[in-house]
Formats: sequence, C-alpha cells, structure tokens
Amino acid sequence: MLLAGGPAGSTLFERLFQLSKAALDAMVAAGTASRGADPEVRAAFLLVNDLALLTLRPRLIEVLGVDPLAATGMQRWAGEVFSIYRDGLFST
Repeated sequence: MLLAGGPAGSTLFERLFQLSKAALDAMVAAGTASRGADPEVRAAFLLVNDLALLTLRPRLIEVLGVDPLAATGMQRWAGEVFSIYRDGLFST
C-alpha cells in the first residue's frame, strides 16, 4: 500500500507520519532529541528509516547474516544506529 499509493496508502502514510511527529515531540520533551531546524523533515526522516528497515528486512538478513529485528540482531543494529544518530558518520 505504501509503495503503490492510492487513498489507503496515503492515509496510512499520513497516520504513520503523525505518529512519527508525536514520537519526536515526546523525545524532545524527554530531552533525548532535538526538534532540529525542520521538525517535519526530521520526523519524516525517522519514519522512512524505520519503514526501510521493515521493507528491506529480508535483504538485510541476507547481507548481515542476522535479523535486525531479532534480539541478537537488534542489539547489533541499534548500537550502530544510535552511534550514527548521536555522533554522525565520524563516530567509532
């Protein structure tokens, strides 16, 4: 639905986007994130990153040899993702 478009896909994406904005607002309120210069773009960026993980999960399992949504894979995946979000691409 999300890729094909149409009313149902658009409605679903809008709902997910609103949830992403609400999650970003909650993280800002908790002091764990910044709203950034353009909060709507930031929320959309976070949303599409999550959707890419879900959409490309089988390909990620193939190349990583671990499911990024399983316990062991999540530990590996999340560590790197948080490092990039926290420190950018120059993090070690």
